[in-house]
Amino acid sequence: MPRDNPIDGYISYAQRERARRGRRAASCDVSRRWLRFGDPFDPRFGEGDAVWVDVLTDTYDDEASLDAPPRTRKLTTLMVRVEDLRAILEQFDEERRGGLAVG
Repeated sequence: MPRDNPIDGYISYAQRERARRGRRAASCDVSRRWLRFGDPFDPRFGEGDAVWVDVLTDTYDDEASLDAPPRTRKLTTLMVRVEDLRAILEQFDEERRGGLAVG
């Protein structure tokens, strides 16, 4: 059984961070940076729905205990089209299935 299986009582760092950040967050696997997605909205210009995406980073206080939560800082906010995100994810799916992705 894998070590990070919650059934055996152990919760991995990645699982703990997903729980802390919420369902609409995506973490970088190599840094303490992460994305937080807001609610989709109709921006009344351009094409289709968009979503605000916050780019955040966590810093840890070296003097605090290991259980102390990190301080989160927002680096920037992006407005991204939902259809653009879907198209990018579909390209990854096609590449995994062995298809050719245009890009």
